[in-house]
Amino acid sequence: MAVKGPRKPRKTASAGKETVTSKSETTPIVQPPRGVEPQPGEFQRAQHRMEEEIRFRAYQLFEERGRQEGQHHDDWVRAEAEIRAKYQRAKSA
Repeated sequence: MAVKGPRKPRKTASAGKETVTSKSETTPIVQPPRGVEPQPGEFQRAQHRMEEEIRFRAYQLFEERGRQEGQHHDDWVRAEAEIRAKYQRAKSA
């Protein structure tokens, strides 16, 4: 079995050049408002609550139609629009 010798570093165009990045150039993707610390899981809880409301409203629409099968997608889309509009009104008030 052949034994390989030590590896030599590859020569590249950037060899010997250092790139310096200061902290002021790096910006986080999401930055909370000053003085406000986000609560862990708060967004997930709100998403879950909204999805539950949409699910409940879609079922109400299904029942209002006389429990006829085959229009579950339409019920979901309508329920989603209603619930999102409700949250938008509450947010803008």
